[in-house]
Amino acid sequence: MSYRQPIRRHRANWHEFVLWLSLFLALYLLTPFSALPSAIGSLPWGVLLSQPSTLAARLGTLVPILLSYLVIVYLSERDILLAKPEHPVALLFLTTLALSLPGLTQLKSSSLLLMTLILFTSFGGEGREEQPIPYLITGLLIGTLALLHPIYLLITPLVITTQYILRLATLRNILATLLGLFLPAWLLLPFLLLLCDQGELNNYLAYLYEQFLDFTPTQFPAISGISLTYVLLLTILLALGCLLYRRSFGREKIRQRGMIGALQLDAFLLIGFSFIFGAHASELLALSVIPLSLLLARGMADVPPKLAYALRAVIFLTLLGMMFAHTYYATLPHFAPILQ
Repeated sequence: MSYRQPIRRHRANWHEFVLWLSLFLALYLLTPFSALPSAIGSLPWGVLLSQPSTLAARLGTLVPILLSYLVIVYLSERDILLAKPEHPVALLFLTTLALSLPGLTQLKSSSLLLMTLILFTSFGGEGREEQPIPYLITGLLIGTLALLHPIYLLITPLVITTQYILRLATLRNILATLLGLFLPAWLLLPFLLLLCDQGELNNYLAYLYEQFLDFTPTQFPAISGISLTYVLLLTILLALGCLLYRRSFGREKIRQRGMIGALQLDAFLLIGFSFIFGAHASELLALSVIPLSLLLARGMADVPPKLAYALRAVIFLTLLGMMFAHTYYATLPHFAPILQ
């Protein structure tokens, strides 16, 4: 017997997946490149922080998204989070929300992949309370992102909250997560020493210091322009996902309810953080794409097929409109403030 009994058994609609995916990929890959200056800086990984300026760079941002597909398809079925017919819906929301993200860079695209892994490792395993190894890996992934941008440290309280919701918040699990945060810096110590020999360590420390200065919510609310429109849309989608999931809440097992509840809370907190830490809203919004995509896919599972298709069509057309607007203004240097 299935772990849940949906009102209607949906079939995977791969035709819809191919149609919308083709439209978004065509718009993303074939639109003109931004005329706005994009300073790479002197850091070795500065290219990760800059806007894609070539077709090859744009294709490179798609690689982590494709790898996220594999993670979602495999781990969501292992954790009984999504059924097979829900996979294309989750992947479609992931792609459309990611490609319509203002200022998608290689770092933000890579953060999607790592956030996907972090989410599923934070769920732990069913039937076991003490699981330090998975949470050590979770902390390791967060620490890796934090070396590139300290704003990603905000993922840590989300993981601990997920542990609490799933009744896995033991001392060993929490300590394993915190220990994992420091592992990347320790493992990459030889590389940091190499930077010191090349005189680049000061640049890296200056970069971290600059990011930490923007880490404080001194300009609340600092988010505006197209990013604000994107935040409002994500907020509406979060409310829609929560509302749709209420239809099947009573038929879920306790663990499934906990995982969906964790997704709802993660998306809510990340969107809320984007208002507070407006200087880094784009990085936080990219992270919210993963839990929001999974939540929407799960919420639409029990919606009548025609209504589900109509809802998705409205959402995707709205995202396409935002991509068109962002593309238009990105080619006009004197409209730079609206992209902030």
